[in-house]
Amino acid sequence: MNVAIIDDEPLARARIKRLLEKHEDMNLIADASNGLEGLNVINSHHPDLIFLDIGMPDMDGFQVVNSFDEPNKPYVIFSTAFPQHAVKAFEIDAVDYLLKPYNKTRFDCSLEKARKHFNFHHSESNQPQPMQNDYIHELVICERGREDRVKLENVTYIQAFGNYIRLVVEDKTFLYRVTMSQIESKLNPDTFMRVHRSYIINKEFVDNISYLSKNEYAVRLSEGTEITSGRKYMPTIKEHLSRTF
Repeated sequence: MNVAIIDDEPLARARIKRLLEKHEDMNLIADASNGLEGLNVINSHHPDLIFLDIGMPDMDGFQVVNSFDEPNKPYVIFSTAFPQHAVKAFEIDAVDYLLKPYNKTRFDCSLEKARKHFNFHHSESNQPQPMQNDYIHELVICERGREDRVKLENVTYIQAFGNYIRLVVEDKTFLYRVTMSQIESKLNPDTFMRVHRSYIINKEFVDNISYLSKNEYAVRLSEGTEITSGRKYMPTIKEHLSRTF
């Protein structure tokens, strides 16, 4: 991955550079000491990932993100001393939020999140339909220094959540940065079925499917959640029902 650093503190930039040197797959291509320089770096060098401070002269980190040219939009890891902006950072699809001072373990975890997003999103789009063993079976979710391995066979349903998905596993939920279309293409259709633009269900947890009207179905899951299907997914549900009964 090509990486750029945008931070007005020289020591902060130097620390990120040292930590990046430990990762051979990370190529530091540029750094900038303020928001305007950073925006020029993004538009001219097209990094895959940027480490971005928030409190900077002329343009703060959020203004930089809002000024991205969409084709050049990199992944963003905010690196800042201000904890109060974390919610806003994730609302604009930041990969992670590094709160200064952070240690090497926390940095590496953040970098791993970016690496997984990059590898996931940049898989070959023209690959043939995956064989049974090519579907993904788990997702590794790294959040706040903790790593969770979510086995997809245990996921009851998946819900769209902006540019993230929300994975529901019994009484727990996990967020993972990927679109519904991207995750759907990597799930085994023998196990998972999309029933709405915002929902993918695990067939193993379906308790009942009943027809409502106007090509819509009520899908009740074993843990009590009920989802009304989208009309465009009627053929998929009908096919599933024909195989089940």
